[in-house]
Amino acid sequence: MINFKGNGKILPLKFILKRMLELKNVSAYVEKDEKILENISAEFKKDSLSLVLGPNAAGKTTLASVISGNESVKIKGRIFLKGKDISRKKLHERAKLGILLLHQSPVEIPGVKIFDFLFASYKAMVEKGICVWDFHEIVLKSLEELNLSEDFLQRSVNEGFSGGEKKKLEILQMLLFKPKVVILDEIDSGLDIDSIKNIFQIVKNYQKEHKATMILISHGPKILKHITPDQVLLVQDKTIKEEGDIKLAKKILENGYKEK
Repeated sequence: MINFKGNGKILPLKFILKRMLELKNVSAYVEKDEKILENISAEFKKDSLSLVLGPNAAGKTTLASVISGNESVKIKGRIFLKGKDISRKKLHERAKLGILLLHQSPVEIPGVKIFDFLFASYKAMVEKGICVWDFHEIVLKSLEELNLSEDFLQRSVNEGFSGGEKKKLEILQMLLFKPKVVILDEIDSGLDIDSIKNIFQIVKNYQKEHKATMILISHGPKILKHITPDQVLLVQDKTIKEEGDIKLAKKILENGYKEK
């Protein structure tokens, strides 16, 4: 059996492979070398659901950008996907490897039809040689799951969309591209109760079917009404202040972020 060193210990290969994603001593910087995150280390296992909590401006969205490969964020430290160092890989390269970030506030792209956007992305990330007709059939199945009509595909990307429509387009990309690691940044914000229930049911079904690593980012633990996380990370003061399970999230729900 092949073994690897991890945290000073010799670990069996089967244990290493359970680590889908790992961050080691990662710090993040933006304009003028302003440090947004400092010395982040975390592990996200295969077929797990992690909840990242923290107050506003704690660095949660920056953490999502670091994992997905947003080039506007500079990093120090190392990021591993299934044991391979991807620290220097760009956003589109990480997307091809199976990392997808579903944005809190996705941008509008006027004049670009959703179908054309999804078709080009699918060819780049999943199957280069797929024909437009085969892709059309695939998209229709995913639209049905989200209760969206075919007319949705003819609209410009996010132009004039409601909060719910934007989130559904993000989820549609997950269903189409079938990523191994899905980062959902404030996916519940701006949605009514029924939409939240529907989206989280789709998220849970996706994880169950594809054994995916799901990372949910939220500023509040009310999200616990819809999910049961395997791991909870508290991001505060530019770092991971505390790690735990659902008990940590419940403690934050009761006491807030200020309690030490």
